[in-house]
Amino acid sequence: MHKWLFVLLWLINVSTVFAQNDKKLLIQGTLRDSTNDKVIAKEYFNVDINGKLISLRTDGQGKFVSNVSSDHFTQFEFRVNGYQYKRIKPSRLKSDTLDFKFINLSPKVTALKEVVIKATKRYRDTVRIDFSKEKFERFTMVNEIFAGKSGFSSSNGTLYYNGKIVSDISVNGGEFFGKKNLDVYKTLPALVIGNIEITETNIDSLTNATVLNPIIKVDLKLKEKYRSAVFGDLSAGVGTSDRYLGYAELFKYNGNEQISLAANANNINLVDNTLLDRNVSFTANGSDSKTNFLDLSYRNFIRKKIEFRFSAKGVMQNRTSDLKTERRDELIDQVSSTSVVSNFKQFDIQRAGAIINYKINESSNLSYSQNFTYNDNRQIDSSQYLIDANNTQSLSILNKNRATYGYALTGDLKYQKQFISAKGRFIGLGIGYNSERNTVNENSRVFALLGQGMDTYYVQGKRQLSTLGFAGNIDYHHPVLEDGSLQFSAAFKTERLNFTTNLDSDTIKISNEFPTNILNNIYKSGIKFYKIFNVITIDALISGSFNSRVVKEFIATREYHFAHPVIDVKANYKINKKNDFVVNVGVAPVYPEVNQLTGIGNSFDLISQRQGNAGIKPELKSSFNIAYNARKSDSLNLSISGFVEHYSAKFGDNVIIKPNTYQIGFVDNIGNSISSQLSVTWNKTFKTIGAYSYTTKVGYEELPVIVNQQRYSNKNKYIGQSITTSFTIIKKYVYIAPNLNITFNNYTYQNGGSKILTIIYSDKFSFSFKSLQLNLYPVSNFNYNAGINKSFTWALNSDVNMNILKKRGTIWLRGYDIFNSFKYYSNYVGANYVQTAKFAGLNRYIIVGLILKVNNIN
Repeated sequence: MHKWLFVLLWLINVSTVFAQNDKKLLIQGTLRDSTNDKVIAKEYFNVDINGKLISLRTDGQGKFVSNVSSDHFTQFEFRVNGYQYKRIKPSRLKSDTLDFKFINLSPKVTALKEVVIKATKRYRDTVRIDFSKEKFERFTMVNEIFAGKSGFSSSNGTLYYNGKIVSDISVNGGEFFGKKNLDVYKTLPALVIGNIEITETNIDSLTNATVLNPIIKVDLKLKEKYRSAVFGDLSAGVGTSDRYLGYAELFKYNGNEQISLAANANNINLVDNTLLDRNVSFTANGSDSKTNFLDLSYRNFIRKKIEFRFSAKGVMQNRTSDLKTERRDELIDQVSSTSVVSNFKQFDIQRAGAIINYKINESSNLSYSQNFTYNDNRQIDSSQYLIDANNTQSLSILNKNRATYGYALTGDLKYQKQFISAKGRFIGLGIGYNSERNTVNENSRVFALLGQGMDTYYVQGKRQLSTLGFAGNIDYHHPVLEDGSLQFSAAFKTERLNFTTNLDSDTIKISNEFPTNILNNIYKSGIKFYKIFNVITIDALISGSFNSRVVKEFIATREYHFAHPVIDVKANYKINKKNDFVVNVGVAPVYPEVNQLTGIGNSFDLISQRQGNAGIKPELKSSFNIAYNARKSDSLNLSISGFVEHYSAKFGDNVIIKPNTYQIGFVDNIGNSISSQLSVTWNKTFKTIGAYSYTTKVGYEELPVIVNQQRYSNKNKYIGQSITTSFTIIKKYVYIAPNLNITFNNYTYQNGGSKILTIIYSDKFSFSFKSLQLNLYPVSNFNYNAGINKSFTWALNSDVNMNILKKRGTIWLRGYDIFNSFKYYSNYVGANYVQTAKFAGLNRYIIVGLILKVNNIN
């Protein structure tokens, strides 16, 4: 069809030449995107030659060649959809050929960069990029557009448009398999796209207030014939050491109806459908795990007024772990070494819930959501303890069988009404409930070598925690002119916790916690103010929080009442369109969690055990934050930030230590503490080479602890350096991304101190040739923990990918720890001890597989 069209256009041009005696000229060149130097391939475009318009098309390398005719050739204007027009006036022609070489076109979106946002100027700009005539291949995906075409780019799951974060992405004005779910566009064919609308505004759609930073929304408009489709991908792989992988991810949409299904079975440490990012990573618990999961979602509309959603995900996992730790308690004379081999079996229903949204009318909406979760975890440990305390050594073996299971059921009903008489005014009401139950069963048998004899005993027991809670809130939002708003809010939450524990032993004395009933009530009320004063934006929350707690333990009843201010004031000074300065001051309470109020999370251990503290006060955090951001250009920016935080009634460990027995610890209020940090980040993007980022930070923190009723104020001073880079060595062929992180911590305790140095180097070497790509991932880790150990480890991971069947499929090969050299080390520092952990697990393996993209779109 295109050949006949070309012949027809050529005949018309010939007739025009004979009719007007126009001059002939051969023009040629290559169209490129000025933001990334990528060619604009297989694109239809127009050329205006002194008012005469002709249509051309670039080939796969962005090149075009055409014979044109005109009475004179003094001006050429290139018009490409999605780009600003490019006007070129050639110098005097010396031949019948005009070679433009490279024609760099700027995306239309760059015009939005020049918008200077002021409080008095409200705007809403829309750019439409037309793809209706674009002839994409069937297996060219939408994410390829987002990877650098027409001003788009993406990084770490975030979409950018002309360098600015996209706040929302939709398809035909609605959600598409989840809000801002960029993963779905990796398998959605680009040929379904008719056009893309990008809207930039400084007007908040809900509050109608002017905002200082622009809001960018992207909406993909589907072609009419692609309003229904099925797409997705399938993969399978097999490797050495009995490694395997199989997964499927399918999506179906038909108008407003959307269905997705994902299933995965593997033993290569994937806990989600993330194989499309094939780089291998190391994990603390080793790599020998078997995982199966199933994820289902459904969304539809009933008579355009009721939206119904359902989703469910279940996970089964078996894992083995081999852990060795060395621990030094800084405030007492005790050093311990522990070796633990564990087997885990886990079954989780991570979510099983439904959402119903009912659009009552144009200004009112009612929604109800309910979710159910369930977990059943079984663990068998075989542990060996070597404890050196007060010049006395003891050797013990602990065999433990632990089972934890529980469920949680939550529900929320929300109502929102907008007032048509005043845009931006609305009221919101909400009520909710939660019901939870958790059970821990644990049986332990201990073999202790004492002197010349062996002591054997058991410890067994059961812990149960049930929770029932209700909550409610009301919010009223009122606009203040066009650049401000007031929000009044009030909320309450009441929760009842019932905790019981029943432990037994044939030898040692067990400290059983009394049955505990806790009634916890929290009330909050306040006002939030938002206003733009020319170049300064104030966002302030002033409120109060009241917490009442009634605790019943055995026959005793205690009541606690706590009142705290809640302040969060943020001022943003827009110095100019490239620089801004932000100050944030805050005061807020931090309420204790269930594991701090009760001992539900405790597990029997020969070194230390945990208990709950039902009378703990909320921690009060006061903070002062500053940040200065300077953008020299689109490719160079500097950021300086810092904070100072003060804690009163700080949460910390209260430890009781007695000779010849385990430590008992619980979270308590241990006084005041201060922490602070200053950091500087410098980012530079080189147009033809790559990117460079450098961050340095220094900090100080206090780590108070109570040991045997005496308070110790331990401290940590640290400094960190981070360099992240990415460079193109040979364009299109060789790419590297080295990263270096250095952290030094200096901990000081009452009786000494500890210095910890960690150096981590990682890199990516990428080699590409046509459809083949080889990636190498070297990594090295140096740990120095003064007084405990020093370690160095390294490894090399790799993967090879080759596109086949016109991008429909990808053959991949992945190598994990190719030289069998990696050992996992980590340092942990507590308020009263330091510890080094070493994990052993499955090492080298190689696995090969195939990914196939599937769809019914032609």
